[in-house]
Amino acid sequence: MKRIKIVLSLLVAVFVLCSTGNTVFASTSSTNSSEVLSEIESLAHNSEEIELVDANTLPKGTPTINFESVEEFEQAVKALEQERTEAVGVVDDGIPLMQPGEFSIMASRTDRLKVFVKPSWNPLKSIAQPTSITVDLGYSYSGKKFTKINKVTSFSLGFPTDWIQTSVNKSFYSSKTGVSMELLGYHLVGANIKGQPVGAKVRDEITFKYKLGGTKTLYE
Repeated sequence: MKRIKIVLSLLVAVFVLCSTGNTVFASTSSTNSSEVLSEIESLAHNSEEIELVDANTLPKGTPTINFESVEEFEQAVKALEQERTEAVGVVDDGIPLMQPGEFSIMASRTDRLKVFVKPSWNPLKSIAQPTSITVDLGYSYSGKKFTKINKVTSFSLGFPTDWIQTSVNKSFYSSKTGVSMELLGYHLVGANIKGQPVGAKVRDEITFKYKLGGTKTLYE
């Protein structure tokens, strides 16, 4: 009878130890996950290249990249900052072609352009960049010169992810026979950083030049 009691006592002790161990392990894992997320959020807050979003809101099929550590993710973000080219001063001059008192026949139209995107070597950007984007450029013109840019919209075919345009800078060149465009936007990316899933908007800039009446297939 004593043996049975001893065995039962040992089983109870083992069960208590296992339960305590599991609780401590779960608590430690939860703490580590919280610390990792806090580091990621701090890193993103101090960068203009990425913006965190809820991983659960990412569209189905959004590409995901794995990072073994927060430091590895940080290196990729810093590389994005280094990769970004300096602003080239593309602005809308807003100056009409015609001067007061002048008369000219003007017309408006929209050209659909295919712009091939310069590939990035950065894993955060390359995993999401489309090969090309489609640009609808609406403008007014007189003869062989632009008079005004009316609208600029762009989109990708959604593979590997959608290109989302947020703003555009533009300026004329060569006596308004050409226009320089700088499209600003982002791609959606999923990331698994040391086991912590996050979603991110990765900033991108697409620049190109278009000559009135020129080829509709362009390259960055």
